[in-house]
Amino acid sequence: MKIKTTLILFVIVSITILCQSNTASAQYCSPSFSNGCFSWRNQAITLDAINWTIGANCSDFDFTTDTAYLDAGIPYPMTVMNGDWCGCGVWIDLNNDLAFDTIENLFHMYTASATNNYNFNITVPGNVPTGFYRMRVIAAWGSDTYTNSANGYGPCGSFQYGNFSDFTVNVTNLSTEIEKNNPGTLDVISVSPNPIIDEIRIRIPFPYLSGAGNTEIKIFNSLGEKVIEKAFFAYEEIMLDARTLSGGIYFLAVTDKAGNKATAKFVKE
Repeated sequence: MKIKTTLILFVIVSITILCQSNTASAQYCSPSFSNGCFSWRNQAITLDAINWTIGANCSDFDFTTDTAYLDAGIPYPMTVMNGDWCGCGVWIDLNNDLAFDTIENLFHMYTASATNNYNFNITVPGNVPTGFYRMRVIAAWGSDTYTNSANGYGPCGSFQYGNFSDFTVNVTNLSTEIEKNNPGTLDVISVSPNPIIDEIRIRIPFPYLSGAGNTEIKIFNSLGEKVIEKAFFAYEEIMLDARTLSGGIYFLAVTDKAGNKATAKFVKE
């Protein structure tokens, strides 16, 4: 009886240790670069508060202490400089499952140039919950890092030359924060009609945006391209001509002189 009880306890303890070991060892996979990085590498990356430049060791990759603060649904300009015919790929693990899925690739491009400056917009989808997420930026020789290629592809692929850099993205939802900070004022910024046809009416109730000076309005299309930028002195109600916009989904960002921000999403028919 003692032997049986001891055996049961041994099995339970063993399973517990195994489970703890598997949980502790869970981590992100890493791409490989069989011929090293040398000058085939990320050299500088900027995105919001991230202003990173490469250090002495081009194989270092964990820069997750560097964080970008991004509002869901709003495009943010990002710049990646790399060298020697390297493409660029950006992934964000938007469901925090320790893997970079295909739909989590937010940018990829390859330009055959000795030194590349990739300038583009990153937009975290509007339905992503607030929280912290891991972002991966890959520089790969002769590859856009995403398309099936003899030179390698994928967030954890086998490449010939290159390197990768991991950062943290803190996703926020500006409309949610506005509701929290302004109880009873859920419709802080409104766009009407929605969908719109010819004209956009933007209403920003007092006192959310305050301070004398111009109010800046920017409108981005679903690709993150800025299509309208205007400045107004009076901001309680603003009218914009929308006849030049093609049909689709658009994102509106409003900033006053004091730096207060508000956002909205609308559809153009």
